[in-house]
Order: sequence, then C-alpha cells, then structure tokens
Amino acid sequence: MKLQLTPKEYRRILQMLYIADHVLNGRRDDEPVGLRLKCEEALQGFLGYAEAFGCADLVDQPDEAVFNFTAAMPEEPGVSEAINDYDEDTFWQELVTRLAERDYERRRPPSSARSARPS
Repeated sequence: MKLQLTPKEYRRILQMLYIADHVLNGRRDDEPVGLRLKCEEALQGFLGYAEAFGCADLVDQPDEAVFNFTAAMPEEPGVSEAINDYDEDTFWQELVTRLAERDYERRRPPSSARSARPS
C-alpha cells in the first residue's frame, strides 16, 4: 500500500506520534516489550521519513537505525498543552482512586479486612 502525505500532514502525524509515545511510555526507562515494542518499531519506520518531509528539525538520528524526537517537538503548537492536559487528568484520576481505596480500607471492619485478603 502506498500512503501519500503532504509535509504538513506528516508534521501533524509526528506531533500525534510524540503525544502517543508519551502516553504509551511515559517516564518508563525499561525496554519496550509486547505492544510497546511493536509501536516503537512502527515509530522508528515513520521517523525515518522526517528529512524527506522537511521535518529534520523534529527528528534526529544518533545511530544508523535509530531515530529520536528532538527537543523542538514539545515546542510545536499544541503538543505540550496536550501532554500537560493528559498528565494533569491522569494525576487527578489516580489521586481520587488511591484516596478512595485508602478510605475504604480505613472504614472496613478489621475482621472483614482480614478475610478479604488473598492468601
């Protein structure tokens, strides 16, 4: 299959991929496996076309087969805002969940707490 994109469309997809990579990998430093590995392989293939689409300012190539987003990517219009919105929403959702679990454990009678724990 042949996919035709304008340089503007390619740049927009790069922005989306940067945001998706943040959501998928966040601040993880472990090696990608499973879906994360497959996504990383697809991302590398797509980033390889950056120079041809005039987006070399957003992607660098430290090694022959490795591409990375540059520090210019977060400065692209809307990118940092989208990531910040996602991070903030995730933080508040996680906080509410953890506080609710904590409060539930505190209010549960001691006997039911012991019997509900897996052995």
